[in-house]
Amino acid sequence: MKLTKDNYFTKDNKYISNSKIKDWLKDKEFFYKKHIEKSIKEDISDALVIGSAVDMWLTESKEKFEDTYLVVSRRNKKSDTPWRYQLPNSMYDKVVNLCERVEKTDAYKEIVEDKYVSQEILQLDLDLGYFSGVCGIPDWYSTQDDVIYIIDLKTSKTIDPTRYHYHCIDFGYYTQQAIYQILLGKKYNKDKFSSKHLVVEKDPDNINQVEIFQLNQDRIDAEKERVYEILEELKNEKDFAPKQATLKEPIEIGDYGII
Repeated sequence: MKLTKDNYFTKDNKYISNSKIKDWLKDKEFFYKKHIEKSIKEDISDALVIGSAVDMWLTESKEKFEDTYLVVSRRNKKSDTPWRYQLPNSMYDKVVNLCERVEKTDAYKEIVEDKYVSQEILQLDLDLGYFSGVCGIPDWYSTQDDVIYIIDLKTSKTIDPTRYHYHCIDFGYYTQQAIYQILLGKKYNKDKFSSKHLVVEKDPDNINQVEIFQLNQDRIDAEKERVYEILEELKNEKDFAPKQATLKEPIEIGDYGII
């Protein structure tokens, strides 16, 4: 199956992405119902709508954003325009403020001037049982000499480095970069990488500070090993039983030596 912009975000996509891995780690039964049985619908949150709109404007074009999103006084699920592409006025203003703030930064101008590849669909065919391989769409990447440079655009409630690190853990962003590096490494036969996040802060006062974070490569390498382990589990899983807690195997917490 050739993945395209038309089928990538549909239930027809039989490739494993970072979002599917996040669902797998939540609960195997939940994963089965959502991605194999396909009985659970995706939750379209306001944060997802804003993030996707900002992504389209900055990584594709403002013109495509304007053609795709409908500005409304109130969202209507019966509209011809899908729910996720409707922007109430307040959300539209938020998207404009975020995008215009990013466009003013030297970092964004460098990405545009250096002609990074943007929004390329990557896929790697593998036998994973119910699934056909692994996929991902990095916002921008560039190959320079022996290094593959990956930059992902993120909206976040914080640009504090420590808090953002835990934000990356919570949202699986290190795993996401591991997948991108696996895919791009196979595509270009390279093994040296640099992964950055261009982060714009969703500030209630619309200051919307922008920061660049370098993601730790050792952390990403560890996530690559975990990704391969998860793919092997997926390939061999038959029961998709829900996660069980047991008194015989508790997880110990509270060690002051662990940060």
